[in-house]
Amino acid sequence: MCLAEIVKMCSDAKLYDDNFYERDAIVSFGLAMQTEVDELYHSQEHYKLRMIEFYEVLGRIAEIYSALPIGDEFEEMVSHINHK
Repeated sequence: MCLAEIVKMCSDAKLYDDNFYERDAIVSFGLAMQTEVDELYHSQEHYKLRMIEFYEVLGRIAEIYSALPIGDEFEEMVSHINHK
């Protein structure tokens, strides 16, 4: 997958909102890409994700998009679950 496909995948999944922007998907893509030894003399394949890089992009997007509340709200949610 290339960057445009990752951005489109997030758009199609309706992930973009006030907490997750297109730039978050772009940064996740960039951080997941492994360093290529010689980018100048190889084909354009280094602009596409390998499978392990794709998994990392998904993990980074999930971490940013996570719907778990932060702080006191999380503690209230956990205590509510434990009392059931």
